[in-house]
Amino acid sequence: LALTYDRLTDSILSLPEQSYLPECVLPGATREIVTNCYALDEICLTDESEKELDVSKNQLIAELKEETECIVKLIEEVDPRLLRAYIGAQDALKSKSVDRARHAFVSLREISSHLLRRLAPDEEVLDWIPKNGKNDMVDDRKRPTRRARFLYICRGLDDGTLGDFIDCDAEVFLKLMDIFQQVHKPDLELTDRQLRVLLLKTDSFLTYILRIYLEVKQLH
Repeated sequence: LALTYDRLTDSILSLPEQSYLPECVLPGATREIVTNCYALDEICLTDESEKELDVSKNQLIAELKEETECIVKLIEEVDPRLLRAYIGAQDALKSKSVDRARHAFVSLREISSHLLRRLAPDEEVLDWIPKNGKNDMVDDRKRPTRRARFLYICRGLDDGTLGDFIDCDAEVFLKLMDIFQQVHKPDLELTDRQLRVLLLKTDSFLTYILRIYLEVKQLH
């Protein structure tokens, strides 16, 4: 992800080249890099090293969380019915329940899956796939795969400069969805830090695709 972002920024040599991109792309890409680095830090931290986090890092984490708080407004604008599931995931993380990870996963999976179908309907994606030379984008039931839906939402951005970056984003998004599918595992155990990372990562991705969707909608 860092390498593709580096190639992206190196390829933009002038303001006109940058101005054709949707407003949410570069800030969203930057946020993804910082969020991923934060996630790695959280995974690698020991109890002792966690206490030694400097003030600047804590401030950056707070800014990331504040930036993704707009997700409530974005979800409400696209489908208010999903707010209950989103709030449910937040409440699960704050609870002391021993099964809070499973409760959070159920809510996050519901939100992510529903939004994918809402922003990338079957008919539209199936019509888009052959016209854009995409392969292996349909599952056994002849429905678009998650990857196809994600790329459809980002259509028009996955050519040229942003191609590699969008592909990497798609892979990370699919890995995140795979984690949510583990909800039925009887031994599902995650630390509080890992749960916070997952929620922050989900917020970041949903903010990213919702802003792209709404910007494209305004253009049409």
